[in-house]
Amino acid sequence: MSFVPGSDVPRSGPGVKLTYDDFVHFPDDGKRHELIDGEHYVTPSPNRSHQKIVGELFGLIWSYLKRHPAGEIYMAPFDVVFSDFDVVEPDLLFVSDAKRKIFTLRIFKARQILSSKSVRRALGGETS
Repeated sequence: MSFVPGSDVPRSGPGVKLTYDDFVHFPDDGKRHELIDGEHYVTPSPNRSHQKIVGELFGLIWSYLKRHPAGEIYMAPFDVVFSDFDVVEPDLLFVSDAKRKIFTLRIFKARQILSSKSVRRALGGETS
C-alpha cells in the first residue's frame, strides 16, 4: 500500500486494487467510503428524501420484527465486509436469527437503497 504524500489516504490508480487494510485509513469525513472490487468510491451524505425513506423502512421492518421475531435490523453507518476488496456501507441490514452466527464473522448479504447516482455508478455511467 502507498499513501498520498502528506496524508494517511491510500494512493489508488489504474491497476491498483485497494483492500480492507487500506479502507481503514480512509478519512472519517462524513462521506460514504466503499470498496467495490478494490476500487474506492466516495459519495456525499444522502439527501433528506433518501433519509426519510430509509427511516420509514427501518421503522416498518423494526415494528414487524417486534411482533414477529425473526432477526434484527440495523441502520447505517456500519461496514459490511464481503471480501478484502469489497466493503460497503448499506443503508439497512437485516440479519435473520438463522444467520446470526455469520454476523460475528462480518460476512453479510445486504440490500442497499440506491440513489439514482449510485445506480448510474453501479452500471458504469456518469455520476455528475
